[in-house]
Amino acid sequence: MLGKIFHYIFKKIVIINTYWVGLPFQNFYFQLKFSVQDQKNKNEIGNEGAENIFSALSDCTNLSSLKIFLPNDCISKISTSTNQIISQKIFSNLSDLYLCLGKNQINFEGLESLALILNKCTNLQTLHLDLSKNKINNENAQKLGESLSKCQNLETLYLNISDNQISNECLTVIVSALQDCAKLSTLKLILYRNLISEEGLLNLGSALTQLKNLFKLELHISMDNKIGYYEADKFINNLINLTKIQILTLDNNLVSTEDQLKLQEMYENKLNLRFLLDFGLNLKEEI
Repeated sequence: MLGKIFHYIFKKIVIINTYWVGLPFQNFYFQLKFSVQDQKNKNEIGNEGAENIFSALSDCTNLSSLKIFLPNDCISKISTSTNQIISQKIFSNLSDLYLCLGKNQINFEGLESLALILNKCTNLQTLHLDLSKNKINNENAQKLGESLSKCQNLETLYLNISDNQISNECLTVIVSALQDCAKLSTLKLILYRNLISEEGLLNLGSALTQLKNLFKLELHISMDNKIGYYEADKFINNLINLTKIQILTLDNNLVSTEDQLKLQEMYENKLNLRFLLDFGLNLKEEI
């Protein structure tokens, strides 16, 4: 019911805008957010309601910035028919897209839907994608990588895939797919509570070397990771060939303050002169 109400409202908005202004939406910013409705941290929008809302938005053909919040078991998938409606009309002109789909039941089928949507985002420059607490694993990681690789004009990516089943191999597949995003300059990866070890961190460093225009890298690996001095040293050393990188954050680590200073001195001259190395939260000092 709620989805149908929004469908009606958005249709009326488009009609009024066209009638009064004489133009469809220009540089229009739209935020769609649903808060928790019951004690089980779930809302009642559902797949059908979400599809009705998306269908209503299909007339907003000149959207440039769109935020959609559908977390907490709001949806499990988006139908192929709805994808065909909204991806053709809404996403082709977007430059900024924020998709909060955390804590749903998104699996391989859901990631296929995401790939279809992102394939139409030919002008997308900034993407915030929250897929935390879903069902991403080795079997469907490649589909997520393929989805991201479609956004070839992407400059900024914030990717939250925490609380999934991301392994070392899975992480490498996802990041390696980003090499098709040649313009990518800012990358933030949130990887808390997955299956990533020190080996995964080193493989990640190797995969990142393909992102030649990377300027800022922010990496949040795990609340219980074991990244110490030697792991951090090897990881940062992999980034030396990224001559444009200036800001690097390695949050949640076991590198002592003394070793942090040592690493900063070691790599400050090897990387860009304005390079900033931030170790964020130092877990060792809290133990």
